[in-house]
Amino acid sequence: MKDNTITRQHVAGKGLILNEEGDVLLLQQSSEKEVDGANKYHLPGGMVEFGEKIEDALKREIYEEIGVEAEIGKLVSIKDWVSNIRGEVVQIYGVFYVCSILSYKFTLEEAEVQSYSWINMNNINDHSILEPSLSVVKSLLIKV
Repeated sequence: MKDNTITRQHVAGKGLILNEEGDVLLLQQSSEKEVDGANKYHLPGGMVEFGEKIEDALKREIYEEIGVEAEIGKLVSIKDWVSNIRGEVVQIYGVFYVCSILSYKFTLEEAEVQSYSWINMNNINDHSILEPSLSVVKSLLIKV
């Protein structure tokens, strides 16, 4: 039987990046087998490092994942979830912001991201999207 005891907590900054048509950017996670969500889609962003501000971590993570500078906008949601990362069960508190980017020419960090897609209400069901990214994206798209 698998041990599901939470051993650690993390804070993650997550970004809702919209294009001119109002579609939301989602990243397809790498196929690393030891991480929950391998090959699934999620919002850009990642873990806050010790001593780092959430907004700074989100800017850093977006740059690391897709190679573009981001501006952090309005806070839209805070969610938590549990994930298995390389055998460790962690609870993650995600802080979700609307973000803008200066360029749509991406350079993907292939170790973490294998592709990206622009999502709208017409194609959202065509992608396997991790929670809570799915619920946050749906709530934003309904308002747009």
